[in-house]
Amino acid sequence: SIGSHEGFGAVEQGTSALVKIGNVLVAISQHAGWGGVHPSFWNHYGLDATDRDKVKMVVVKTASNFQYFTDVASEIIRVDTPGHTQSRVLEFDWNRLPRPAFPLDDDAGLDFE
Repeated sequence: SIGSHEGFGAVEQGTSALVKIGNVLVAISQHAGWGGVHPSFWNHYGLDATDRDKVKMVVVKTASNFQYFTDVASEIIRVDTPGHTQSRVLEFDWNRLPRPAFPLDDDAGLDFE
């Protein structure tokens, strides 16, 4: 299915479903993408993720795009988890990056003094 996201156009999610586990709703889609980080993504499933009376918490796995919820969030808790969205860039395997590269290598040629 294709979800249309306000201001961003359409996003191909592939086969997708909203699964309820206890009182938790989990959106699962065939294709990875950015959609879940934007409140309009949830409209595709008939949910208003900004309705604080009905939605107590939204969890998104993203390094930075949680800002789309800042207008409605009472609190943002950032958790640095392993994987492609982690914030610790020095922990990635940089196998195809031309070297030297800042901030990975001391001899990257950048002098900030």
